[in-house]
Amino acid sequence: MESEEFLLVADKLPQGIILLTKEGLILAVNKKASQLLQILPKNLVNKNISSISAASKKTVIELLRPCSRTRSPVTLSLKLLNNSCTITTGFLFTPASDSMSATVLLTIQKGRPSSTQFLALNQEIYKQKNLMRLLMQSRDNLEEALEKLQLAASVFSHAREAIVITDASNKIHETNNTYTEITGYTN
Repeated sequence: MESEEFLLVADKLPQGIILLTKEGLILAVNKKASQLLQILPKNLVNKNISSISAASKKTVIELLRPCSRTRSPVTLSLKLLNNSCTITTGFLFTPASDSMSATVLLTIQKGRPSSTQFLALNQEIYKQKNLMRLLMQSRDNLEEALEKLQLAASVFSHAREAIVITDASNKIHETNNTYTEITGYTN
């Protein structure tokens, strides 16, 4: 679908719509988005979305990546420079082909959506759960290592051979009972 065909439909929609490549290059902007941004469409087309957002180009591309992979809406929160608008949703509009990059459709609205706070909280919960999972895994690894060390200590103290543990300068750090019986050495 060409930009002109897209605008025939998009200009009739009540929400602001921006069509762009997955790299962030703006291809088309409907009238509502232009009104919300207070920028003429001709001044937006062929510019990178990062030029009107508070985020860096790298951050914008990272935000667009999930949108370019699914036709299901992806919830976003991208504050725009005019400070009164936020990009709230994005999804794949046309998949990539040999001749064309994937295009992403973004919706824009005035103000900050209340769902953004929920999204931020949801992301924090996910991070905390992930951290808890990693801590539990570390605890399990430590318990396993402790069991192995206890087994090694048992073998060390009950061995019938004399065992001495030294450092690189031959300073004795530990001996087992058999070593003490044979040599008479004590710590």
